[in-house]
Amino acid sequence: MAGKPKRAVVDKWKKKKTFKILGSKEVGNVELGETIADKPELLVGRNISVNMGLALNQARKKNIDLTFKIKDVQGSNATTELVGYETKKSYLRRLFRRRTSKIESVQYLTSKDKRRFKIVSVIVTFRKIEREKQKDIRKLLETFIAKTAKANNFDAIMGLILQKDILYEIMPEVKKIAAIKRTEIETIKCLA
Repeated sequence: MAGKPKRAVVDKWKKKKTFKILGSKEVGNVELGETIADKPELLVGRNISVNMGLALNQARKKNIDLTFKIKDVQGSNATTELVGYETKKSYLRRLFRRRTSKIESVQYLTSKDKRRFKIVSVIVTFRKIEREKQKDIRKLLETFIAKTAKANNFDAIMGLILQKDILYEIMPEVKKIAAIKRTEIETIKCLA
């Protein structure tokens, strides 16, 4: 009795190629890592999450995770754009103590270049404050962020946040209402 003829098995891993992932201009086009794919067009649209402290070699920024989206592949290099920013929950938990107030703002905004995004910002006070003062501080925070979003495109907003804490600009006005311990951008996520 004759057996079935054996088929040639093609190893899929031998077909795959390695591509370098380069960060966006906001982080100085540094190499973020490598990825593997059969075809370059399969990489477009893929998201990569990277710790900012490791990517930029800055130990002070290790509590921030950045999300990049691959937008183009040229040769063996994949270029990305910055689409997300998130402060680690463990770091934020250390800021919130008893007898302090946490003022949080969640906003859905549109930038100058018509990209929608979600931004969550937090202000922590030294002592507990009244609800009226919390409302006043939240209103200042939300108007400042909305004004900044209207004036800049999404890439410029992300660049401002990575370079410095933009919430320090409203500190003099907020300090007139209550003593502030810390201001943080908790999350930015591009929606479209």
